[in-house]
Amino acid sequence: MEQEEIIKVNIEQLKSYNHDSYADDYLVVSNSLDHLLLGQEKVKLDLFLMLFCTEGHIQIELNNQSYSLEKNDLLLSPPNLIISKVLASPNHATEFACLSAPFLERTLQFDKDHWKVMHYIHKNPVRHLSPDEVESFDQYRLLINSRIKSSMFEEKKEVLQLLFGAFFCEMMGIINTKINLPDNPIDTSQKPLQADYVFKRFMEELMSDNGQHRSVSYYADKLCYSPKYLSRIVKQIRGKNALSIINEHAVECIKYELKYSSKSIKEIALDLDFPNLSFFTKYTKKHLGMTPTQFRSKKDLSQ
Repeated sequence: MEQEEIIKVNIEQLKSYNHDSYADDYLVVSNSLDHLLLGQEKVKLDLFLMLFCTEGHIQIELNNQSYSLEKNDLLLSPPNLIISKVLASPNHATEFACLSAPFLERTLQFDKDHWKVMHYIHKNPVRHLSPDEVESFDQYRLLINSRIKSSMFEEKKEVLQLLFGAFFCEMMGIINTKINLPDNPIDTSQKPLQADYVFKRFMEELMSDNGQHRSVSYYADKLCYSPKYLSRIVKQIRGKNALSIINEHAVECIKYELKYSSKSIKEIALDLDFPNLSFFTKYTKKHLGMTPTQFRSKKDLSQ
């Protein structure tokens, strides 16, 4: 029997899908389950999924494990899980948001409590919201939907990212108060958690860096691992190589400096430890598709 193809889906693919939704470089918000699967039977999302059932019944498989959602159930799916067999009752109503990995990394900074919650979510992706939680959730939904419909296009992306950041952190905090996990998230009886621990340390080092260091060997040396071992662990956890994640973080730092800093482009290049302005320009053009000057001169820099 021929193996069923699994389509890997990233933020760019969801953005380009022609459907009534909101999408930018960090967020996708929609109420259509068709938009989630893009017409495919199985997809592997390179995104964090939040799926909220407001009416009816929804059946969904994550990594071949079936989950049921009723009214006021919230499903949380970390990146790189395989989603398939999404079935819904005729009267269903749902809203979902997909958050990119750079957005999560920037929002959470992977501190201790959030990391424990992410471990918990892997094993317990569905939770039924209490009346108080539904009320808080609805307040965010109404505010977010009103901003999506707003005509203030230049500020919309930033406002929505801030709102989702606040909502996501509050939601993670609520889950953290409901779970009872040991202070040390590493369980030596489960090998995957050791890999998670290595990845966690890598992310902590990366997020504390302002984009100055852009090589796998630098972070491997900091963590006392070989570059090959670190790359293998990062690929296992995130589904992409360590250098790609390092470059994504560096690009976010560059975009922030170009957008908000009053420094000259040459000063930014020096602060980020590029050997010269020419190298900085080539790096930015390769990863942003434009030179630093072109990016800074754009009218809408929020992407």
